[in-house]
Amino acid sequence: MVRRDDLTDSSQKEDSISDTGTTPRKRLVQMVWHAVIVVVACLAAWRFIDFSQLIISLKNVSLLTIVTVLLLVTADRMLMAFKWLALLRIVDILPRFGRVLSIYYQAAFISRIMPTALAGDILRGYLIADFAHGWEKIVGSMLIEKIMAILSSIGLAIIGSLFLIQQLQGEGVPYFPYMLILAVFSILLLFQLSFTDWLRELLIRLLPLKTVHAYLRKFHGAYQQFKHHRTALVVNFSMALIENGLQVLIIYVCAVGIGTDASALRLLSALAISQFLRKIAMIVEGWVLGEMIVVLTCSLAGIDQTQALTFSLVSYAIRFLAISPGGLLLFLNRKSGKVRGKGSSA
Repeated sequence: MVRRDDLTDSSQKEDSISDTGTTPRKRLVQMVWHAVIVVVACLAAWRFIDFSQLIISLKNVSLLTIVTVLLLVTADRMLMAFKWLALLRIVDILPRFGRVLSIYYQAAFISRIMPTALAGDILRGYLIADFAHGWEKIVGSMLIEKIMAILSSIGLAIIGSLFLIQQLQGEGVPYFPYMLILAVFSILLLFQLSFTDWLRELLIRLLPLKTVHAYLRKFHGAYQQFKHHRTALVVNFSMALIENGLQVLIIYVCAVGIGTDASALRLLSALAISQFLRKIAMIVEGWVLGEMIVVLTCSLAGIDQTQALTFSLVSYAIRFLAISPGGLLLFLNRKSGKVRGKGSSA
């Protein structure tokens, strides 16, 4: 098994590949970028949001809505943990389900309080290191998981877009079945291409830092191990679809809970699109840009922007409450020395 210290050393080596990754200038640019996003969000809220209506909508949130969302978030976390565990077992990483679930809660908590969601993924890899036979396998399992999540999210976003077009036009979309079949085929083709060496080499040629090429080849080598487990991948993709559906349903319940004035089909379609865009935004900047994307997408779909901001904030707050046990678990692990690598994970 690989020790956490080994994983940390490997991470430190990768971090030192380029000096630009740790320069004060780059940190300053990142801080300015985050500040610009916050300022733009505040100005947009001041210009377009009716705060009196927002407060009224918040008062409509019932205990039933809160409990329902808490249960849905819990189910979502359990599904995510089970999905990752299935991928870990393919590469002979064999933790117990309870341990993986605990790691997911801790990673989710970190993702909510850090500027970018990538912090949670780094913590996940670090905490699972005690069970791994090589850090490439950890990265490979997380990479295939992310691709599954993105592809399933793209699929729902495409379906949502088609339904939304139908709603906005007030008539059927021409050749709808054929467009749907083409969308599904494109997703499957993109996934199949991700295992090929030529695509990896093409992406490597596009990267300016030649020193990272060897690391990328190692990651992709671990990633390619999954292509021989087609049944497991199909099952995992199906679970990813359910997971993304649950995440759309979570926001939908919050929207209904505040009394959003929109048809169910239009609201679900807009949320399916916004969830995909939100995932990308979370990687680029963090939760502020992510919630801005949700509000903007829903507004373009004809949903009141104040209501969109309200149910987005309500959803964020309840989800944070649901994953707050991850903060306690992280504190207990740190106190016992596990996060620092002094103890073994149970």
